[in-house]
Amino acid sequence: IYYTTNGTMPSTASAQYVAGTPLTVSASETVEAIAVASGYTQSTVASAAYTITSSSAPVGVSLSVSANVEGLASPGTAVTGGLGGSGYAFDAALLGTSITWSGATFTFGTPGVNDAVSSATISLPAGHYSLLTMLATGVYNNQPNQQFIVTYTDGTTSTFTQSISNWDTPQNYSGESQVLKMAYAVNSVGVASTLYGPFYLYGYTFALDSTRTIQSIKLPNNRNVIVLAMDLLF
Repeated sequence: IYYTTNGTMPSTASAQYVAGTPLTVSASETVEAIAVASGYTQSTVASAAYTITSSSAPVGVSLSVSANVEGLASPGTAVTGGLGGSGYAFDAALLGTSITWSGATFTFGTPGVNDAVSSATISLPAGHYSLLTMLATGVYNNQPNQQFIVTYTDGTTSTFTQSISNWDTPQNYSGESQVLKMAYAVNSVGVASTLYGPFYLYGYTFALDSTRTIQSIKLPNNRNVIVLAMDLLF
């Protein structure tokens, strides 16, 4: 078997395939080959195109399996529990269905149901990522020095300590960004309320070990730290 990878027609002067030795393809290319045997007619050319792509687009993390907090609500709809358990939630109309921050587009869950996560371990899509970005907030006062633990498939971990501001009193902690400021929130009876507002959604970024395959992130064991969306970046 003789083959080419540069677009030329293979012949007996081309590279010869060695049985049992894998043909390595490290770049997008078309492999063309012929089979030749003494006393037989040469085969027609067989070809196979190999395309190697490198994705750098952010990867969204689904929170639906771990969701245990109603973080978003629609005006006119009563809030059950809400961010702090007392019936207040972000207004879904102000927040929108998605938001772009720090090079990633975050998609929010469905308003009026559990669409955010607190005090849980979130499974992450396997891959080698360099950054984990998340949108989160604190409730019932600021939440300093909270620990987030990332676990990799080889059993190793990375621990990140991050202070989280209360949703109506931004502290501008190191590593914290104000992603969106909202004039009001939705209260327990579905009314848009400016009491205690304005309200803020914050962004955070953690640097991962990109040589390892990511598996999960354990959120702080603190009901008052709530994550609403998460993305991974290469």
